[in-house]
Amino acid sequence: RAAVGYAVGVACGIGLIPITVALGDDQAAWIKFGLILGILSAICLFITYKFSREIYHDEGEMAQKEAKISILEGLKILFNNPHWIKITLVGVAMNIVYGIALIAPLYYGLIILDNPGFYSTVNTVNIFPSVLGFLTVSFWIKRFGLTGTAKWASAIGIVGCVIRTLIPMNSIVFLAANCLIMYATIPLISVLPAMTLNTAEANMEKHGVRITGMTN
Repeated sequence: RAAVGYAVGVACGIGLIPITVALGDDQAAWIKFGLILGILSAICLFITYKFSREIYHDEGEMAQKEAKISILEGLKILFNNPHWIKITLVGVAMNIVYGIALIAPLYYGLIILDNPGFYSTVNTVNIFPSVLGFLTVSFWIKRFGLTGTAKWASAIGIVGCVIRTLIPMNSIVFLAANCLIMYATIPLISVLPAMTLNTAEANMEKHGVRITGMTN
């Protein structure tokens, strides 16, 4: 799931400038492109909702008990789970940082280098550390576990951000540092869903239900 989602993001990043140029290369072009992505996202969400169903691994009485829990009851259970709150805050922070990391090359290309095409170059180069990240994430998890992987990946990403901040005018340094950041992103997006899912055990201990779907 993480690999497919990231691949779609990279494809959008590589095609962003060419597509907006083809649509008119003005503010209206960006609005049109955003509208197209919004419509496609809505269609995909509807398809996912329509044809997906939650599968309860618990059977019998436990499954029936979880099926009767309302959304409000489920939310109350989740907000009484400190582990879920912490991992959710980490997820929110990670997505904010991820959004900034994705838009930084666009700002760099437009403002620093005055070269809009540089954004597509960055996204193309990012394919290599991303593939390497997916190839090595299993080693990280086996060696350091989920939490250790998240910590080490965060440290690598911080190093990349520091380098990119200290030497902003060198495009080669920017690309190299950005590769570190993108490599670090892959283990994070790979372990975060599993870490979120693990917090369901705290629901089981305190309330007798896992509510796996709502937890995730």
